[in-house]
Amino acid sequence: MKEISQKGEIMAQLSMHKKNNFLRGYYSCVCGVLATVLFFFTLVLPSEGSEPPVEIGIAWQGESLMVERVLSGLKNALNDQEVPINLDIRGNLPDLDSLDAVLTEFEQTKQGMVVFRSNGLELLMQRSVSIPAFFGAMTHPEVLGDKLTVEQLSEFVTGASFYIPAKYKLEIFQQVMPSIQSYLLLVEKGHPGSYVDARETIQAAEELGIHVEAVYFETLQEALDAVRMLSPQQGVILGSQALIMNYAAEIIQAAEYHPVFSYSEQPLEAGALGGFTVDAVMQGYTLGRMLVEVFMEGTPVYEIPVFMEPQP
Repeated sequence: MKEISQKGEIMAQLSMHKKNNFLRGYYSCVCGVLATVLFFFTLVLPSEGSEPPVEIGIAWQGESLMVERVLSGLKNALNDQEVPINLDIRGNLPDLDSLDAVLTEFEQTKQGMVVFRSNGLELLMQRSVSIPAFFGAMTHPEVLGDKLTVEQLSEFVTGASFYIPAKYKLEIFQQVMPSIQSYLLLVEKGHPGSYVDARETIQAAEELGIHVEAVYFETLQEALDAVRMLSPQQGVILGSQALIMNYAAEIIQAAEYHPVFSYSEQPLEAGALGGFTVDAVMQGYTLGRMLVEVFMEGTPVYEIPVFMEPQP
């Protein structure tokens, strides 16, 4: 009887062991399924308290190498901050009417917008802007004309400028080549920044007692013809427009022994004697930080001053 009883106990223990193994396997399977379901829902459903990405429109009219560099800096800032901001980029628009239409669309569909180039800011100033708007890749707003000053900017508008006073540039050029008392300034005809370059440079030259003649050109041949008419003691200053950057090497070669200075960086690579420019990528980075301040940190636009390049 004792042997039978022991066998019964052993069988009961084996049965209980099998039952426990079954239950453990069952619970493991159920837990695995639940974990998979939970993981799926974390992928499909937004986490509690998460917000949808901020939609920002970016636009500019015409081609501009400066814009491309500023835009790369802006993207760098957003990537570094890892913020949920989506960019809808509409670049190289054919005319101001197209840009105006895009800005209207942005005001209706975006939470904010960035407008590049001087003509873009002028267009902004003609609108009753209803969303945060930022400008960049442009000359200083105070020198765009009598109707456009920093004080007139809407409470929804701020941005960054690559403006460096022409007098400051000319003073440095004079230190490098004091014997040159007359310059030919080449600027692209029809470009929104050309008038600013010409007006400021001529005014600064008068204050410094030197002579500057501005030549507006549309083709490479027109620029070459102007350079070939230089007097022996005359230098050349290249404006900051895209057409000049494209033709910089040919213009510098045509200038021969005449010193060539530049208001942008590309001609320096092509052989210009010297020049002044801002760090366009850093300016774009500053714009990106402005977007973060407004849309991620809640800073009102009117509390963010227009950024001026402190170290050209």
